Amino acid sequence: MARSIKFGGHDFSSFSTAEVVLPAAHGIVVDAAEVPGRAGAALLSTRIPPKTLRVRLFLDLADDEDAEGLSVVCHEVASWLVSDAGCDLELPGEPGLVYRDVVCTDAGAWNGLFEDGSCELAFMAFDPVAWGQEQEVIAPAGSAELSVLVGGTHRTWPTFVMEASAGDGVVVEDAGTGSCVEVERAFLGGEEVIVDCASGRAWVDGEAADADVTLGSDFFWLEPGLHELSFTGCTDFTTNFTERWL
Repeated sequence: MARSIKFGGHDFSSFSTAEVVLPAAHGIVVDAAEVPGRAGAALLSTRIPPKTLRVRLFLDLADDEDAEGLSVVCHEVASWLVSDAGCDLELPGEPGLVYRDVVCTDAGAWNGLFEDGSCELAFMAFDPVAWGQEQEVIAPAGSAELSVLVGGTHRTWPTFVMEASAGDGVVVEDAGTGSCVEVERAFLGGEEVIVDCASGRAWVDGEAADADVTLGSDFFWLEPGLHELSFTGCTDFTTNFTERWL
């Protein structure tokens, strides 16, 4: 298990340990409107805001580290924490989970410039739901249905990869919700069809096929749990998704 953070591709474990303080749950941002004559307000919508992650970093250097070596480490830490774009953040105690689009928004002073000094860092995860394991589920040969068990604690957006049969369309549907995506065009058979629900796009043999997605289509997400998916107009099909964790 990692003993410190990884941020922007840099592993802090070589010179530090870390202690993380995570909120017990996500606070919800609420949009509401006053209703004349009614107590309280009418709830309009809710959303999960960016998440603040607080980390205390403890230096863990050799006892004979001199002042020059300590200065180099401190300057290197400072350079790793400054980024012009959002980075991936991995935390100790949460193996296999990654926060994306993260920036370091605050860094406290070192608590003494010595080999076991410490400082407090604040990170803002603009994508507040952690990403877990990537999953790929391949349909059994000859089947038109696929059972998919989604782990994690938050909904995730799937990607479907299908080999079209000769005909006029390819459809993937979540039997439990009735949501489906249909790519309607003349297929000769053997074309690779990709439906990416996260981006709301489709491709056929690498070429954009957004115009072929029917108006009744709904690029759907998968909630944690078991899903029964059905496929029409294709032979081989695969479902890919990444588990999400609140």
